[in-house]
Amino acid sequence: MKKVIVVLTVAFSLFTLSAFSSDKLNSEFRTISNAEKQKIINWSLAKVQNESELEIELNYDNSPLYLLSDYGRSEFLSSIVFRENGLGGFNMGPLEDELTPSQIYQVLSLFGAQHTTHKFKKARIDSSLDLLLLAQPIQPELLQPTDPIPLGLPGSGGKDYDGYECLRRATCSSKARHICMSGC
Repeated sequence: MKKVIVVLTVAFSLFTLSAFSSDKLNSEFRTISNAEKQKIINWSLAKVQNESELEIELNYDNSPLYLLSDYGRSEFLSSIVFRENGLGGFNMGPLEDELTPSQIYQVLSLFGAQHTTHKFKKARIDSSLDLLLLAQPIQPELLQPTDPIPLGLPGSGGKDYDGYECLRRATCSSKARHICMSGC
């Protein structure tokens, strides 16, 4: 009889623990939006996450960074702010002045910031893909179940600020043609 009680107690404890862990895990995943999840994935898979990786990328002649003129590349690269959890910000001007949205997407993909491509409204349009990249991202979690699923790109969670630069950790300051990102 004692063995049965011990076995039942252990089984009940394991069931309660696994049910609690599963509920906790599920609730943690439910609290993050698809857009935020995409930002985390983009940053985690980004080829360039710090200055030393940027130096390595500049050694490749076929890097998307070489789509920019020497001046534009210099301006863009000198404005990049790296943070431990993502890009803090950068000057949008050189990208918007010299590249198409498709090219901007290629450059920003290096840094895991391709979700901001839709913000480059003044970029030169050369293709229908460029137009698609400029379309405002849709957050599926905001749709009603009866809404049609529109085309859209993984996008920002609404915490990237045009017209601001990342001065230091969690401090955005007004500056034209810059973007202060949620990672600041």
